[in-house]
Amino acid sequence: MRLRELSAVLGSVVRLGVPVDKPTTIRFMTAADHAMRPRGSGDSGSEVVTGVSMHALAELIWAVARLRMQSLRQDWAARYLSALSDALPSGVTPQGVALVLHSLAQLQCMPPPDLR
Repeated sequence: MRLRELSAVLGSVVRLGVPVDKPTTIRFMTAADHAMRPRGSGDSGSEVVTGVSMHALAELIWAVARLRMQSLRQDWAARYLSALSDALPSGVTPQGVALVLHSLAQLQCMPPPDLR
């Protein structure tokens, strides 16, 4: 599943109030981690994440925060923040920034410099 589909499913589960156990949360987080991994090369030869939208990233972190996690694993947070920084120029709304910042604060995760 791509990140867009993962974030939509997790967001829907959270909105419905379905209890999510720890093994299911770990599966979602692992799948999201894989979906955020770089694939291919950009124009400058750097690796890029393909198919990741700001909307999907905002919905993902909102849903993760709503799962009442205390914090994020460092490697997962680093990959998320890297994908977020890459997606920022492509179209961010004030509502999206507010959602991401609020969710990161709930997860005790410092936002990337682009959002400070």
